[in-house]
Amino acid sequence: MRDWKRWVKAAGIRAAKTMAQTAAAMLPAAATISEVNWKTIAGTAALAGVTSILMSIKGLPETDTYDLSAEELSDTEYHEPEDVEPDIEEEGEK
Repeated sequence: MRDWKRWVKAAGIRAAKTMAQTAAAMLPAAATISEVNWKTIAGTAALAGVTSILMSIKGLPETDTYDLSAEELSDTEYHEPEDVEPDIEEEGEK
C-alpha cells in the first residue's frame, strides 16, 4: 500500500524542481530581463510541473523501497558476455 502523504510530498518537491529548472532554462532566450515573456515562462513551467506529477504516478525512487534479503542477493550471479571479443591491438598494427 502506498503512503500517500509521503508520495505527495516527494512528487511535489520533484515537480517544483522541474518547474524551476524549466523557468531558468527559458530566461536566456531574452536579451534583457525587461524582454522576458513571463507569461510564456510561467505557462511552460506549469506544464512541466503537471508533466512531472503525471510521470510520478508510475513511481518515485524516493518513496519506493528496495529491501532485498541476503538470500536474494546471494542468488545474483554475474556472467561475462559470450559474444564480445577483447579489442587487443598487436604491436605491429599500431
